[in-house]
Amino acid sequence: MVLPSETQAPLIERIDSNRRTMAASLAELWSQRALVTLLLRRDLRVRYKQTMVGGAWAILQPLVTMGALTAIFGSFAKMPSDGLPYALFSYAALVPWMYLANSLMQMNYSIVENRSLIARVYFPRMAIPLAVLGTGFMDFLVSFGVLVLMMFYYDIVPTVRVFAMPVVLLASMATTLGLGLYLAAMNVRFRDAGRLLPFVTQIWFFLTPIAYPSSVIPERWRWVAAMNPMTGVIEGFRWSLLGVGAPPGRAAAISGVMALLILATGAYYFHRREDAFADLV
Repeated sequence: MVLPSETQAPLIERIDSNRRTMAASLAELWSQRALVTLLLRRDLRVRYKQTMVGGAWAILQPLVTMGALTAIFGSFAKMPSDGLPYALFSYAALVPWMYLANSLMQMNYSIVENRSLIARVYFPRMAIPLAVLGTGFMDFLVSFGVLVLMMFYYDIVPTVRVFAMPVVLLASMATTLGLGLYLAAMNVRFRDAGRLLPFVTQIWFFLTPIAYPSSVIPERWRWVAAMNPMTGVIEGFRWSLLGVGAPPGRAAAISGVMALLILATGAYYFHRREDAFADLV
């Protein structure tokens, strides 16, 4: 008598990301894009569950930070603001910055927090950070709505430059996703990596022209400042929406290239590490 196990191949398939090309992984992610939508809806439902103010954090956080910057840099230090009210000048920079900072914090722990799902079911792991990026974008839209109201209050009318806004947003999302993929993959192996993130983010905040315009940076050092991809994002955001600052040039091009480089290398690093996630989480 021949047993079934002797005639049938075992229904086990080993999926090794190191044997697949990056293009194949991205194609698989695209084919399962509905999963990203499901994860996004789940994250939106639970993100502010059992909180005191719920989604109002998307408004309170940049507003409180704007108040502190206005008091210290606007009133006390008399920092220039390109002819705009300092509150509007700083808040316009805080909108994309908070999107980056909050999304990175969520992406950092995203893989570990979904350990039970990862250990049981195979799916493109990059779907998890992508869902976090989408959740953060919802908060971005809320805080952006407050910015529109502030522009109306200060009688600031956008010009045709506003059509450059999608390019600025794409650069912001590329930077956020690329760094988030690095952090998500690193935190699986080194759980204390996330503890350094608030410290690094705080330093990065002051190296980015948020509380001050790029014009205060000496000319010979502006190319160095442009290596920070958020410099191009912040300056592009103000230029396209508020009509202040220098038009996109060499600095914006450098920041854009850096954003694409971060995205490409972050995706590759994540791709090389994702096969071990189920064993390490």
